[in-house]
Amino acid sequence: MAIFIAAAPLTALASQNDQMSFLCDRGRSFQAELVKDHVVGTIGARRLILQSQPSSLGRRYEAPGSVLIIDGDLSALVMDDDLGFQNCRVSSPAPG
Repeated sequence: MAIFIAAAPLTALASQNDQMSFLCDRGRSFQAELVKDHVVGTIGARRLILQSQPSSLGRRYEAPGSVLIIDGDLSALVMDDDLGFQNCRVSSPAPG
């Protein structure tokens, strides 16, 4: 199972299709397009589509082998096959 935890102030996530860039420890990064009921994460050429799930902790999105939690300013990305995304933070809106 992958856990993709990304955080941003909720005001930054207010619009329906927010595109954001995340910067993590060791220079790792990824982009995410936040839509009302799902997120599309992009890591290089790889794309993840995660569906919204109920959560008592921020916003939660899931796909087989992946989980995204957005809560406050903290973020981390963990996937079954890549545990290297840690301490991720919103760095800027994604280039679009």
